Amino acid sequence: MNSKRDAFLRIWGKESSKSRQTIMQKLVNKGIEPTQINCYEYWMGYITPWKDTRGDVVHLNPYRNEAFMRSIGRNKYGTPFNMARRNKKKKRRPKQ
Repeated sequence: MNSKRDAFLRIWGKESSKSRQTIMQKLVNKGIEPTQINCYEYWMGYITPWKDTRGDVVHLNPYRNEAFMRSIGRNKYGTPFNMARRNKKKKRRPKQ
């Protein structure tokens, strides 16, 4: 995982890197402000698309935007609330 981080830091450290401009342009297309933190999260794959209640797709990092995840009825891991509260150790009869 550090190699991916090191690759990003190498790209970001260059003065005029085409890869850096490409990452920033992809974030602009997704409606995200192209800061270094947002570019890093996009590069690492932390930013994912989520649909809100109106059906609009919002690209964000669920761990940093817990308030939005609660507003669409999910926890920060992306699990719906009704599935997050269920008893996982409940014994069930195997299907025959």
